[in-house]
Amino acid sequence: MGGSGSGSVSELAAAVGRAAAVAGDDALLRAEASGIVVQFGAEVVDLLDCFLDGEAPRPPGYESASDWKNRCRQTVLAIALQSGAAGIPLLSCLAFGEYDPMQPLALAALARLASTGIEHDAICRALAHNLADLRYDALAPVLPAIADIRPVHPEVRTAIEAIAEEFEREDEVDALSALECLERCDPAAALRHEAFLRCLAQGRGVADHPPILDGAVVGEVDGKSVVEWPGGTSPPDVHSVRAALLLHRLRPSDGDIKKRLEDWMASHPDPGVREEVRRALTSGARGG
Repeated sequence: MGGSGSGSVSELAAAVGRAAAVAGDDALLRAEASGIVVQFGAEVVDLLDCFLDGEAPRPPGYESASDWKNRCRQTVLAIALQSGAAGIPLLSCLAFGEYDPMQPLALAALARLASTGIEHDAICRALAHNLADLRYDALAPVLPAIADIRPVHPEVRTAIEAIAEEFEREDEVDALSALECLERCDPAAALRHEAFLRCLAQGRGVADHPPILDGAVVGEVDGKSVVEWPGGTSPPDVHSVRAALLLHRLRPSDGDIKKRLEDWMASHPDPGVREEVRRALTSGARGG
C-alpha cells in the first residue's frame, strides 16, 4: 500500500477487526480509526468497501454475523471521517444511496466535516440537493446536526424550510420537529411559520398524530383500542408545549404565549414538562 502509511491488506483487515471490536465506545473507536489512517494513509478509504459486509477477522465472542457487520460498518464510517476530505466520496455514497440504517451516521459524518471547514460548500450543496429525497427514517435523526452546520449555508437553510412546509401538509408533529431545526439555523425563517405554530400551541392539529409514534403501545382489549404510555401516563399536549416553547424563543415578549407557558409551569401533570417550561421562562427572564 502506497502513500504516507504502510501495511498490507491483511494488516488492514486485522486493524479494522480490532477497531470493530470496540465499536460502541465512541472514544475508543475514534482512536482506533485515527490510528488506521496514520498507519495506512488517508487513501485507505479506497480499500474499505469490502468491510461494509463484515469482511474483517471476527474475534471470539462475536457469534452474531449481523452484529459484527454493523460494527464493521460503524468502523468504516469512523475511518472515513478521520480521513477528512479523502473520506467524502465514500461517505456521500453511503449517505445518498439507497436507504440503509447506517445512512443517518454517514449524513452526520458529512455534517461534522462541513462544520470543521472541510469542503464546507460542496458538502452543504450536496446535503441541500438530496435532503428532500431521503427517507424519513434517515432524515429525522440527523436533521438537527445538519441545521447546526456552521457557517449556515443558504441552500441548507432553504432545504430545511422546504421540508418543514412539506411536513405541514402531512404530519404537524414532524413539521414541528423540522421547524425546531430551522430555528437553529434561521430564526427569521422559522418565524414565517408563526400561524402554524400558534395553532399547535393551542392544541389544534395534533389530535390525529398516531400515539405509537410518540412511544406508546397500542393494543386492543375487549374489542376496544387501548393506548399504554411509558411510565403510565403521557400528557396529550406535549407537542403543544413544544410549539409554545419554540414560539417563546422566537417571540420572547409575546404575552399570550408566556401566559400559556406559565399556566403549564404551575399545573401541568408532567413534572418534566413543568421543569422544562420553568427553565425556559427563567432563562428568558435572565436574558431579558
